[in-house]
Amino acid sequence: MTKEKLFLWISKAIAGFFRVFGRRRQATALSYVAEALVPIWRESIPRVGDLLFYGPSYKAIYRGWTLRTKEPETIGWIDKFQPNSVLWDIGACVGTYSLYAGIQGHKVLAFEPAAGNYHVLNQNILLNGLDGQVIGYCVALTDQTKLDALNFMSVRVGASHNQFGVEENVRGEPFRPGFKQGAIGYSIDYFVDRFQVQIPDYIKIDVDGIEESAIRGGRQNL
Repeated sequence: MTKEKLFLWISKAIAGFFRVFGRRRQATALSYVAEALVPIWRESIPRVGDLLFYGPSYKAIYRGWTLRTKEPETIGWIDKFQPNSVLWDIGACVGTYSLYAGIQGHKVLAFEPAAGNYHVLNQNILLNGLDGQVIGYCVALTDQTKLDALNFMSVRVGASHNQFGVEENVRGEPFRPGFKQGAIGYSIDYFVDRFQVQIPDYIKIDVDGIEESAIRGGRQNL
């Protein structure tokens, strides 16, 4: 039996146990159990401290334990920031690098349009006491301000490769979205001018293929 099948069997067994209480009490009890069982991953970082990651899915936890190994060049880049810098994390996902920069005293604006990822991003900010230091916005940054669809390749929380406004993957190949979420996109220039936010000292852009659109939208301010 694989680990996945074992976990599924355990979940079904727990759900079956609660059926004796009736539908309403079963749902209530299971909601409490589900909330209590969400794991929290603690990643200890030398000379920096501990970061906590909320884990409602495998991908969300994976983002935490691979913080220093998945993209060591990104970690090294953040380590070289000037003190008290401003970082814009465009395509923040669950906030892995936003948290890493925030815990070192940098001000971070984290942009993540996927609703599930945005929820976990804010849970991570809350867990680490970084509210005000790291601020999340559930918007996409692109080359124009518009309403459009965020096209999902995977709806799993913590997953990537979602595309705003296009049905193409990171290689420019067409794909059929597994889900379309309504989302709002801003150009960087409009966002800065309309809301008078701080111009970034550093920008991380990881939007899986539409990076050029985000940059085009910031011609005036970057």
